Amino acid sequence: MKKLIAFGAVAALVLGVATTGTAQAATPQDYTTDAFQRDCLAAHNAYRKRHGAPVLKTDPKIVAFAKGRGTRLAATEILAHDAANYGENLNWSWSSAGPAPVPCASVVKGWYDQIKNYDWKNPDSSWKQSGFFTQVVWKSTTTVGCAQVAALNGKKGGTYTVCNYAPAGNLMGSFADNVSRPRG
Repeated sequence: MKKLIAFGAVAALVLGVATTGTAQAATPQDYTTDAFQRDCLAAHNAYRKRHGAPVLKTDPKIVAFAKGRGTRLAATEILAHDAANYGENLNWSWSSAGPAPVPCASVVKGWYDQIKNYDWKNPDSSWKQSGFFTQVVWKSTTTVGCAQVAALNGKKGGTYTVCNYAPAGNLMGSFADNVSRPRG
């Protein structure tokens, strides 16, 4: 039986507490637009093409799930995986100028750049260091949904990007069949 790997090695952000001793809740702002979704899909498919993986399609149900995940992450300001039946890649960005939309192509590039940590000789061994990369190019994944939500007035603030995938990738024993070396 194959085992789904959950990425728990993500730094968690702790919810801030105001000086009054009460939790300071963040107000989520949804930055997910049609243009954002197209940017995400194009970036994923460009990297997938390099690895001979089929193109992904956007699934509105997965987009809605990703929006819910992003809203919860922004409201709690805690970056943690919890994707149920989906694969999941997360990103948190912060700027001194305040929360702002982040181009999805930049986020996906950051995930893809984990390719440098992938052990081609022992593919099941390096998922902790390369799991975002492997999910982006995972051959048997066919659909994706991405969302971006900002925490506007919380303690930490920042912009959260969530992409969820179906079927989920990163299954132990399946890396060699689903993650191909880049072509040319």
